[in-house]
Amino acid sequence: MVTKAVDALDERGTTQDEGREMLRRFCDRGFDGSAAAAALVLGRAPSEIESIIDGGSLMDDSLMMKLRGTAAERDIEIE
Repeated sequence: MVTKAVDALDERGTTQDEGREMLRRFCDRGFDGSAAAAALVLGRAPSEIESIIDGGSLMDDSLMMKLRGTAAERDIEIE
């Protein structure tokens, strides 16, 4: 049985910290570290992506799903 964390972003129990690291890897590995380029692909404002990576904002479940799906489509290893 999988125990969900209080701040889980998805059914896998992904935490905010784990999601933030996945987002950072997505930017680094898929967009040469550009949060602005990654934001465009993810349909979010660059400032929002930068704030999440810096820990100033929280990731939501919708972004987590888009992040995983886009990473899979583009063959970007984030986990």
